Amino acid sequence: MLQHSTRNRLLAYRTAVARNLRDITFFQDKTHIAVAQNQYTYDCDGVELHCLNPHIEPTRLAFLPYHWLSASVGNAGYLKYQDTSTGQLLVEHRTKFGTCNAMAQNRHSVVIHLGHR
Repeated sequence: MLQHSTRNRLLAYRTAVARNLRDITFFQDKTHIAVAQNQYTYDCDGVELHCLNPHIEPTRLAFLPYHWLSASVGNAGYLKYQDTSTGQLLVEHRTKFGTCNAMAQNRHSVVIHLGHR
């Protein structure tokens, strides 16, 4: 995994996982990551930190740094927001469009945009 924000593309850390990765996002100060494989967040040593039970097989992930929220969407089409400091699920919205293929964040308005086929 690479820290894409650095100029010289330094390797942030490396870890082996036994499952397919669908998406990945860095949290806070780039020492924590969330991996869309099952329901886990990891630290920079690859140690599992949290199990995100409400996120069922997420396919896309995003981190909202000014609000300390994680956003995810899965095959069922539910957009879920979770507080990363307390682990509490704040809200989930059903998109009614099925599987989401793309997820992007507007950093100025903190709006999550989803793309469906």
